[in-house]
Amino acid sequence: MRCVPLTSYGFLQTQPLASYALAIQIAFPSVGAAQASFSLTGLPASLGKQRKSRCLRLFPYLDTYIQYHESPETGMKWQGINEFVHVAEASSFTRAARKLGVSTAQISRQINYLENRLNIKLFYRTTRKVSLTEEGAIYYQHCRAIVNQLEEAEIAATNLQSKPRGKIKLTAPVTYGEQKVLPLVNDFVCLYPDIEASVYLANSQLDIIEEGYDIAIRLGELTDSSFMAKKLATRANYVCASPGYLKKHGTPQSPADLNSHNCLLGTVDHWHFFVEGATKDFRVSGRLRYNSGYALVDAALKSLGIVQLPDFYVQQHLDDGTLISILDDYRPKEEGIWAVYPYNRQLSPKIKMLIEYLTEHLK
Repeated sequence: MRCVPLTSYGFLQTQPLASYALAIQIAFPSVGAAQASFSLTGLPASLGKQRKSRCLRLFPYLDTYIQYHESPETGMKWQGINEFVHVAEASSFTRAARKLGVSTAQISRQINYLENRLNIKLFYRTTRKVSLTEEGAIYYQHCRAIVNQLEEAEIAATNLQSKPRGKIKLTAPVTYGEQKVLPLVNDFVCLYPDIEASVYLANSQLDIIEEGYDIAIRLGELTDSSFMAKKLATRANYVCASPGYLKKHGTPQSPADLNSHNCLLGTVDHWHFFVEGATKDFRVSGRLRYNSGYALVDAALKSLGIVQLPDFYVQQHLDDGTLISILDDYRPKEEGIWAVYPYNRQLSPKIKMLIEYLTEHLK
C-alpha cells in the first residue's frame, strides 16, 4: 500500500473537482470514505484559493491523500462503462456513438474490451437490434447507478457556479411551443447569456433518451411511467362557437345535442366532457376536419361550426366576444402541462432553473 497524490491520475484530473472523492470510492471499492480524500496541497493550483476553500467546505474529508492497493487494472476499471450504458439505453451502437460524439468503431472496441475483461457476453447483436443479455441487464443496473452518482457529483461541482451555463436541448408541441414555451426560453437566454438552447417543435412524442433531449414538454395525460414529470401549468378545453352560428343554429344544452350540429374536427372524432362525475368521450361529426388548431379557430370565427380546443387557441377570442363558450357545465377537468425527463437522469442546475422559470411564468 502506498500514498499517491490524487492529481497524478489523468482520468481524475478530467473530472470536476467536487466529484474526485466520490469517484475514488466508486472506482476503488476497497477504499473507505475516510481514505478517499486528498489534501488542499493536492488540489490543482489553477483553482484559486477561494474555490479551494469552497470545495473543502462542501466536502470536508478532502484533507489527506488517497490510499489504495496498487493494481495494474486500477485506472482501467472505468474503460467502456460509459459506452456500455449508452448502448444499453439506445439499443444501438450507432445511436450511442452519435450521442457521445465518437465513431461506431470506437464504441465497438470499448464494448469488446469490457466483455473480454469481464469474460461475459453483455449484448445480443443482430443486424437490426442490440439487446442486453441476462448478465448484461444486471451489469447495466449497477453501471447506471455509478454513472448517476458521478453525474450528481458533477452537479454538486457545477452548483459552485453562480450562473447556469451550457447547452439545453428541449422538445415541445408545435403550437404550444410557439405561443408559450419559446418566448420564455428566449427570456431565459436573455437572463443567462452563457446558456445555449436547442428546441425542436413536434406534435409527435419523440424518444427523448434516444434523441438526447434534456426535457420534453408534454400536454395532457401522461402514459409513460418510465419518466419523471414536473407539472408546469394546466390547460382547459373549451367548446365554443361564434355568436352568428349560435344565433342561426341554436345553442346546444348537453353533449348529446351536438349530434344536430356541425362540429369542426381535428385529428380525432370524439370530444371529452365531464358527465356524472367522470370524463366521458362523445363521438361528434361535421363537414370540416383539419389537423391545425388555427384553421379550426378560423372556421369557428366564420360561423362554420362548433369547436373544442385548448385555451391557448381560443382564450383571446373568448375574451373579446368573437367566440362564446358553451356547455360549460360539462367542461372536462383541466389537464396538466408537464416537463418530462428520464427517470434515471439527475437534473443539472441549468435544467432545474429553466423548469422553475417555466413553472413561474406559465401559471
